[in-house]
Amino acid sequence: MTGTVNPEATAVAHFLILDRLMERAKGCVSKDEEKKVGRPVRSRLREAPGLALSTGAASLITFYLSKSDPQLLEALCKVFTKHSVVKSWQDAQKIVDEALGVKQNCKEGIDKSLKDELIRGGSGYSVVLSMILSYLESLGLQKLCDGNVVNMVASFAKGLFEDSRLDSFVGQVLLPYFEAAKRLVDAVVKGEAD
Repeated sequence: MTGTVNPEATAVAHFLILDRLMERAKGCVSKDEEKKVGRPVRSRLREAPGLALSTGAASLITFYLSKSDPQLLEALCKVFTKHSVVKSWQDAQKIVDEALGVKQNCKEGIDKSLKDELIRGGSGYSVVLSMILSYLESLGLQKLCDGNVVNMVASFAKGLFEDSRLDSFVGQVLLPYFEAAKRLVDAVVKGEAD
């Protein structure tokens, strides 16, 4: 591992990026749908710690990978891995604009996938998995967001399945990150009953 990585600081930087992504998605939905933006991510972040503890990090990662949109996952991975330079919403906005373009196209491509991912009908898996991969990469475990992300993640998960101690370690390392990310998202994304 390289240096010390603060899970809370990483979660804050990821949250700033996620907030910009949610604002971008809100530009593609009706006023009534705006309150639904982010709910799938909130759900995934709430379930992730339990899945990591009960089934292991490898199972969590492969399950989220199986539910992810590969193109969106790759694009978001590139966005979230730049979290170390994010100190403000402006930094996050710049990273999102550089990766996805300033002009939105809500009818096709990445913006449509992002919108679909972040509203009620979406799953949130690509967003949360890209956050997880970025965090694990920042720990120095393995490059996961370069090249063919799906193949790299599948290979990483295979290694975790083969080494139960490493799988357990990765699951434990993810818990403080999940808790911090979950608190931040819970503060701004309300569920149906909230």
